[in-house]
Amino acid sequence: MAIRITSTSTKIGYLTSGCVLVILGSAMTIGLPLPVESVVAGALALVLVIFAARTFRAEDEPVEQRRPWWKMTAHRTSGVVFALLFDSQAI
Repeated sequence: MAIRITSTSTKIGYLTSGCVLVILGSAMTIGLPLPVESVVAGALALVLVIFAARTFRAEDEPVEQRRPWWKMTAHRTSGVVFALLFDSQAI
């Protein structure tokens, strides 16, 4: 059975905790060379993004079907919100 997240509050909680995890992951690598810190933070953020893209579903989107691999969100607005969030994390 595949995990599907449809609740808005759960999505916000996931994104908030994901941002905290990336910050904590970066803080835990202090003392390592800068390229290693960057790779760890980037890898953690990438895993969080991929998990969200595969599990988040819109309220009107079928949860049983798999979404095409190239499609991250059901609607353009949520795709723009994700892009802004992940770009701000990268900065």
